[in-house]
Amino acid sequence: MLIIGQSGSQITTLVSAVCNVNNNNSHGQNNHHHPTTDHRNKRCRSNLHMEKLIKETKQVLDKMTSEHHRDQSLLMIDALQRLGIDYHFHDEIQSILSNRHYVDFNLHGGSYTEYSLYHASTRFRLLRQQGFNVSSYDAFKKFKNNKDGSFKKELILDIKGLMGLYEASQMNMGSEDLVLDEAEEFSARFLNASMSSLYDHREIRLVGNTLKHPYHKSLSRFMANDFLKDFNGFNGSWENMVKELARLDFDMIQTLHQKEVFQVSKWWNDKGLAKELKFARDEPAKWYLWSMATITNPKFSDQRVELTKAVSFIYLIDDIFDVYGSLDQLTLFAKAIERWDFRMVEQLPECMKICFRALDDVTNEFSCKVFNQKGFNPVDILRKAWSNLCNAFLVESRWFASGNLPNAENYLKNGIISSGVPLALLHLFFLLETDINSTMAANNLLNDCPLIFSISTILRLSDDLGSNKDENQTGEDGSYVDCFMKDRNGCSVEMARNNVMRMISDEWKRINRECLISSKRFSPIFTKSCVNFARMVPLMYSYDQNHNLPLLEKFKRTMFDNKH
Repeated sequence: MLIIGQSGSQITTLVSAVCNVNNNNSHGQNNHHHPTTDHRNKRCRSNLHMEKLIKETKQVLDKMTSEHHRDQSLLMIDALQRLGIDYHFHDEIQSILSNRHYVDFNLHGGSYTEYSLYHASTRFRLLRQQGFNVSSYDAFKKFKNNKDGSFKKELILDIKGLMGLYEASQMNMGSEDLVLDEAEEFSARFLNASMSSLYDHREIRLVGNTLKHPYHKSLSRFMANDFLKDFNGFNGSWENMVKELARLDFDMIQTLHQKEVFQVSKWWNDKGLAKELKFARDEPAKWYLWSMATITNPKFSDQRVELTKAVSFIYLIDDIFDVYGSLDQLTLFAKAIERWDFRMVEQLPECMKICFRALDDVTNEFSCKVFNQKGFNPVDILRKAWSNLCNAFLVESRWFASGNLPNAENYLKNGIISSGVPLALLHLFFLLETDINSTMAANNLLNDCPLIFSISTILRLSDDLGSNKDENQTGEDGSYVDCFMKDRNGCSVEMARNNVMRMISDEWKRINRECLISSKRFSPIFTKSCVNFARMVPLMYSYDQNHNLPLLEKFKRTMFDNKH
């Protein structure tokens, strides 16, 4: 389904979208000096220049398959990915990694004797990211002592190598990657220790960003500006060209996202739900961030808008259960959703009637679009998924109304559903997958998918770990931390929180395994989008002491502020 390698047609389509953003503002005037027309013409010229840069970058990449460019090819691919512009060069990157680095990895048992720690780590990470199941033991055995198997002491002075090793350790799949557990502990310990002795502000910033936001667990566009500021010293003829391409691409993507968030806001305002349901959150731009972060390829504009509509109703229904309805009303509402019965809804307060009617409209509209595009009507599966969500919300409402928290296992089992992740990613499945003419496949996604399970667990635990409610909510809530402490007499908050962080780390290992080994049943674009969903979680739930979300605010400024 991906046309990622065909950047020419992709850019032409994107140029048309960007150049016509303000078409309606010209009112048919043939005025060559109209400000909007001038801006549009400037944008079109920029994108034509961008096409030229893409072509030139492809030519450089085509030369990177030789032995002479072995190291530079790794640096260039890493830079393209960190800047979020690798989608233009999918075929070229695949060719270099498969025909040069994967072949060499197997021929040389995982490591060249002349490879530095940084280059060995970067090659390992890039190959794993691309779907090559290379051995972590083979990749790093030359950097370990023969006697006790520990990492060599002299590596602690190699700051760049330690950063590469820490980044590579994030590709850990679990039991078969014990060397990556050691790599993470070793590199993190000495990178943290080095912070107090570094004098170069740029190096301090690089080490700090590596520890806080390792590439594999971060959104590339969230960190792209930081990377661009420190993007020098690669000794490659491609450096300035890639910098310029990244800036032009970012400007174009920003314009597209601004157009999409306007569409979402208009849709939300036209629905009138914010006026009718004053107790609920009214944050369409924030909800759109989930879609923007999840589906990064520019060509999927309609899909981002459609996914945001589903996300908005997850928030809306959460507020109904959390801060509005009585337990009797919520029980009837959940039953009405389960049966999808308009007559049952008539017995409920007006706000619940309005919500149900709007949900029915959105679900039917979404299903019609999927059917028209892909020949499969998902309406019954989607209704079942909405019922699952409401029933999970209802279970939580009963727990908190009774004042009796469940044990941690039951809380988490229900919390995975009430996180809204399975429902959101089910919509994503119908939006991105081409081979969806199987009710069984969709039901398996909903009921028995390890990838979705792990992402849902990460969101639920991260939300609970924050222990802060959204500033616009006033309802009661519990957390996994509370349930864990209740199960274990004498367990401190610190012990419980450490356990949650370990669980989140373990779920990332399962995600890595699913992406690399088990999840061949999904397309690469769907799998990557699911992982992006997990990468968005820290931005949405990392509250500071003032109950704010500084990482999310930074992301919003980065993506929407023209002056940024």
